[in-house]
Amino acid sequence: MSLVVRTSTGTDYTLDEKVAAQMGGLKELITETTEDGKVVKVLDEKVKDTSFKNAIEFCKRHQDDPPSIDHLRAEDSPKTLDMTPWDEKFISMDTLQLLDMANLADWLKVEKLMDVACKKIAGMVRNKSAEDIRKMFNIVEDFDEKELEQIRKENEWLKCNSSC
Repeated sequence: MSLVVRTSTGTDYTLDEKVAAQMGGLKELITETTEDGKVVKVLDEKVKDTSFKNAIEFCKRHQDDPPSIDHLRAEDSPKTLDMTPWDEKFISMDTLQLLDMANLADWLKVEKLMDVACKKIAGMVRNKSAEDIRKMFNIVEDFDEKELEQIRKENEWLKCNSSC
């Protein structure tokens, strides 16, 4: 059995059952029936065709993986940022594409893709200053210099001493 998913550009993608099953968010999409009786799930206009194609490719690659365990406690979850070589290559994209992919994975509830995207983002921000992270993700500083100085004073105790 297959499922047809239509993007906002009108492109139809036919997903087999194993691929569609990884996209839990498809259940919540608006369903249309075409003139020829085909049932179609319609994606939100924010979803880019390229991101959806990439998500399909990822799900096809992982369709035979064991199901993910979504009820792990934080202390039981893996602490590693390691990925398979295929996943590492797959998720090597520019920052905007990566954020778009993470948002799509979250929206469509593709847990394994979300995990890979988050690992990539975590690796990018590891050991970076707040300023570096703002530059990386094009985030505008919303505090003025006076407010920043006040925050620094209030949090001075957080500074690392020589034992760090």
